[in-house]
Amino acid sequence: MTDPARAARLWLAVAVATLWVVSIGGAVDATIPEGTLPDVTGLCPAYRRPRRATQWRLVSVFRRGWLMLMGALLRHDPLPEGHFLPEPWPALRRLDDDGRFTEAPALPAAA
Repeated sequence: MTDPARAARLWLAVAVATLWVVSIGGAVDATIPEGTLPDVTGLCPAYRRPRRATQWRLVSVFRRGWLMLMGALLRHDPLPEGHFLPEPWPALRRLDDDGRFTEAPALPAAA
């Protein structure tokens, strides 16, 4: 492709499609009950870098959205509309002089 305008439109279409699929997957991921996800907090030693997520995703949000979209197309259902559900900010931990982690103040709320 030699025309920059055509390449820009193609990248825009790919970005919007990716955003749509991830938003569908995120909406589906939010409906999974908490009790069905394995707890991984005990697997992480305290000294290592703290994990942002405390639960594993066995299927990625993108793949989950792609499967929902393909299922809707195959069943001739209306196309799903996704929405974003933000996860809470992780708690910050600071290393004391004694070599122990302590909880730091939470991050300020987004404007």
